[in-house]
Amino acid sequence: MQFVRRTLRPVSLAGAVLMLLISGPIQSASAALVDTETLLEASQGQQARTRIKQLMVRENVRQALINLEIDPREAGARIDSLSDAEALAIADKLDQLPAGGGAA
Repeated sequence: MQFVRRTLRPVSLAGAVLMLLISGPIQSASAALVDTETLLEASQGQQARTRIKQLMVRENVRQALINLEIDPREAGARIDSLSDAEALAIADKLDQLPAGGGAA
C-alpha cells in the first residue's frame, strides 16, 4: 500500500499541475452579426475598384497618365487604397462622362 501511495502522489501532483496549465490561458471568441448592407457596400466598392483598374489597363489611358507624369503603378496603388465610398464616387463619375468626350 505504501508503494502505491508513493507512486500515485507525484503522478496526481503532475496531473493537477497539468490541468491548471491547460485551463489557464483560455481565449474567448466573439461573433457579431453583419448586416446585408455592409456586405453589399464592400462588394460594390471592390467592383468599382476593379472597373477603374480595367480602365487603367487600356493603352490610351496609360499613355495619358505618362503624359501627365503620373506613374501608372503608383496610380494603381492609390486606387487600391481608396475607401469604398471614394471608389463608388469615382465609378459614378465615370458613368456620367460622355462617350468620346475629349476627342478633337
